[in-house]
Amino acid sequence: MVCSRSAGFRRLSAIVYLALLTGASAQIDASRSHFDRHRSVLAMRSADYLDSVPGRLVLPDFTGTNFRGTIFIAIVLDDYPEETTWELVNRDTDELIASGGPYDNQPGELILVEVTVDDGVCHRFTIFDTFGDGICCFNGLGSYSVTYNGETVCSGGEFEFQETCDFIGESCVIPVGACCIELNCEVLPGSDGAVTEAECAAFAGQFGFDYEWYEGESCPEFVCPPPPTGACCVYEDGVLVQCVTSDEAACLQVDGLWFEEQDCFGNPPFECPADPCGPETLYTQAVGGTVGIPADERAFGGFIAADNLIEFSGEIEQLSWFGMNRVFDGTVFRACEKEPELFQIVVFADDGTQTPDVDHILCGPYTVQPLKWNTGDFFNDSPIWRYDAVIAPSCVVTTGWVGVFGLDNGEDSCWFLWHSSLAGDGGAYWWPEGTPPEPEDFQNVDLSMCILGEYVPIFGACCDDEVGVCTEDVEVQDCPGPLRHAPNALCADFSPVCGEAPGACCHIDGTCDVVDEAGLCVGADDLWLGRNTFCDDCPCRLSCPAGAELEDEVCGQSANGGCSGQPGNIPQPITLGTPICGQAWAQDDLRDTDWYRAELLPGEYTFTVEAEYPVAMGLIEYNPDFEGSGNCNEITGEVNPFATAQGCEDVSVTFTIFDQGTYWVWVSVDGFEGVPCRPDFGNNYVALLDYETPPCFLDCSPQSVPEGEPDCEDQYVDVTNGGCNSEPPVFSSITLGEPVCGRSGTYFGIETGKRDTDWYEIVLTQETVLTVEVISEFPIAAGVVRYLPGFEGSGDCSQITGISPIEFADPCENGVAVSTCLMPGTWWVFVAPQGYIGVPCGAEYDLLVTGEVCGELCPYDLDNNGAVGPGDVGIVKNAFGCDVNEPACAALDFDENHAVGPGDVGVVKNAFGACP
Repeated sequence: MVCSRSAGFRRLSAIVYLALLTGASAQIDASRSHFDRHRSVLAMRSADYLDSVPGRLVLPDFTGTNFRGTIFIAIVLDDYPEETTWELVNRDTDELIASGGPYDNQPGELILVEVTVDDGVCHRFTIFDTFGDGICCFNGLGSYSVTYNGETVCSGGEFEFQETCDFIGESCVIPVGACCIELNCEVLPGSDGAVTEAECAAFAGQFGFDYEWYEGESCPEFVCPPPPTGACCVYEDGVLVQCVTSDEAACLQVDGLWFEEQDCFGNPPFECPADPCGPETLYTQAVGGTVGIPADERAFGGFIAADNLIEFSGEIEQLSWFGMNRVFDGTVFRACEKEPELFQIVVFADDGTQTPDVDHILCGPYTVQPLKWNTGDFFNDSPIWRYDAVIAPSCVVTTGWVGVFGLDNGEDSCWFLWHSSLAGDGGAYWWPEGTPPEPEDFQNVDLSMCILGEYVPIFGACCDDEVGVCTEDVEVQDCPGPLRHAPNALCADFSPVCGEAPGACCHIDGTCDVVDEAGLCVGADDLWLGRNTFCDDCPCRLSCPAGAELEDEVCGQSANGGCSGQPGNIPQPITLGTPICGQAWAQDDLRDTDWYRAELLPGEYTFTVEAEYPVAMGLIEYNPDFEGSGNCNEITGEVNPFATAQGCEDVSVTFTIFDQGTYWVWVSVDGFEGVPCRPDFGNNYVALLDYETPPCFLDCSPQSVPEGEPDCEDQYVDVTNGGCNSEPPVFSSITLGEPVCGRSGTYFGIETGKRDTDWYEIVLTQETVLTVEVISEFPIAAGVVRYLPGFEGSGDCSQITGISPIEFADPCENGVAVSTCLMPGTWWVFVAPQGYIGVPCGAEYDLLVTGEVCGELCPYDLDNNGAVGPGDVGIVKNAFGCDVNEPACAALDFDENHAVGPGDVGVVKNAFGACP
């Protein structure tokens, strides 16, 4: 461990001390730790920080610390630490005070940063994620917190590219203004009509509403302005349906194109483009949805993005596509403009399995510098561009894949990213240049593009293999898959002969054979897909486990739609630990949502679903004050936690219930199309709700004395026995041999999870070994609070080092911690939950502390481990030159020469092993 003079040992000790009091052990990586005039950094990993969510580290709680002029930054890294950076700046001058990352630490590692700051400066903290998915919760359970002068000022982990915590410092003057929610100027509870932006956002967030905040204004006098309006052009299959004047949010809800400050009914009226792709459009996948996939990734070795042409026939003369330019500036992705922007366009054949055939190029490659113009739409701060490229010579295509990728022009850092489309068949490919596409390269997104040119009718033979009928002179659009079309050919040209094409025989275990006829697909659970089908076409299939319950609903109906259904759609009960087999469907822009009802006690639960279709599932979220009410009026309308998965992929969510009551879990199709009711397969799912950890219910012994502390609650202040965590410190006395029935729990502080720690005081009159026995309804930590050498039993909070020994026990498991021989004086027994979430207030534990008188106290056993050894020598060496007028120092002057030095070390060494 390396310490600079400016940081000092006492400050480092304070960090380790705080970690120990929260039930953790610190491992200090000396190669990374350093201290300068601004900050000190500790990298820590400890299973003792784990909360009740498996694999998740709990952030240490620095609230209540007395380090004035100090900012503590704690970050639990997600699975991609190299994407995480942060900065702390003077918000008035933008001067950089401290920064960190990107990190090469292990995922899940805890980064602690201590920054000494000037109380007269107002600071701003910002955390960044370069990929845009924050640090929680899809790629690791990362989180962060910022504590200033003992108060946690912000925390989180779920954001996109960045999140900012502003106005950190005593000198900050936080501006106030009018809070507009749903266009109403709201006087928030406890305010005079002017509030901070954070207060406005928090209040609106309780109800899931958007807000606008206007600095310097006050409600209710202020009139909230409506959002800006513009022309909203709505298209269907590339054809203009209508123009309406609306705000941008309303336009996006109908997947329209919005033109700010334009009026459909103005004078003159705004005229929407007749077709977003222009005249002579052969094929359109219009802009819609969200950002798609990169196509200009030369920094990663070069990638090709390609989308397939569905029932297409024509001569391509121009290709138009939509996307944006974004650059990584070392901290975040932001808008950029790449000029000139060069691309290659390639038209690939299909390999017969609905995959681009990179060895069979129909047209191209074309190297183009497309015309580029701003559509007026945006993704975050990036304008959506339209690119127009002429295809010369033109390309006559009946089916295939259009691929586009960027070329190097010396600006690799500024990339092109596709915009997605809501049209198409729900898939495209993105694969490394120079390699064939693999199944894992398939992307569940369509690319926004327009194909312009001349319609070219393509005629040929059309074969229906299922019935063995072939028809000649059929246009390609009239012979859709799974029918086979042979352009400019006759029925006799088919190979295999029409009606004799093999097909896929799908087995329920996921295997598949290609057989010549249905009669060879004979297993009870085998499924014949018909001729001219492939194993890749096999659907996901599930069997219902033995002993499972059945959903009380027929496919095509919605009898258990819960709060989203018609009156009388009562959620069906679900039994903990028993699978339930159900069905769901999605068709004609409708879908079946299945709600299941469970009466849950406080504890941690896991909900798991496997389906034959793309599935969405999760827990219905209540408003915070109505947890478990079973009332549709008290839910937020959100599914949280929420998860999705492709067909036949297990997906699960884990959640903690704090209040006993009625809760709903939810299963549906992930989408509103593509899953019609079918007789044999395609609609089935298996769901299971179970305890993550079985609950423990404890009855304290009849002889136990009640602790006497009120149950905790949010924003709880412990004035009973919070010990050294309280201000001022408060303790409960305990009698040796008399059990105590205690109550504890976790709760929310200002922004972070906190726990109720109970400190029991024992005054020893003689040398004693303490035995701490505890059993509880929750994961518990208990032990004896230890002092710095020379201060044993002093009762001084500033001289404690941590908990030693400390015992960690699971619910309903006995935990026993036995101390070494303790000197006479004041000692404390510490009891608390292991983590900071998941333990309902009022959870019980039974505590018994007993004592046994030691033998004669050995004066040389300075570390109280029951023997004299190197540890005691180290304590003497660290005290060399101390002031022997101080009692703690005088106790180490064994050779009585009025100084602590080598002679005292010799005395201790001569006593090695001498103590009982």
